[in-house]
Amino acid sequence: MEPIINADRVVGFLRITLEHGSVIKQAANRLDKSINLVRAMILLSVATGAWLSFTLFYRRVSRAPRPVITIQSEQ
Repeated sequence: MEPIINADRVVGFLRITLEHGSVIKQAANRLDKSINLVRAMILLSVATGAWLSFTLFYRRVSRAPRPVITIQSEQ
């Protein structure tokens, strides 16, 4: 409570009341959105890492030297 003063005299009091439920609900909604965004980013980074590792592994395997097969003709 805060006094309202006019000409060095207390005219009244001011009291501000916040509804606890609505303030908490807004904060919880923001928190849920942030958590979902972080989860999506983590999932995307894991998927990207898996894709990169498979791509690089496939390149390494496909660039491996292959044995040369020679066919000898019979004469």
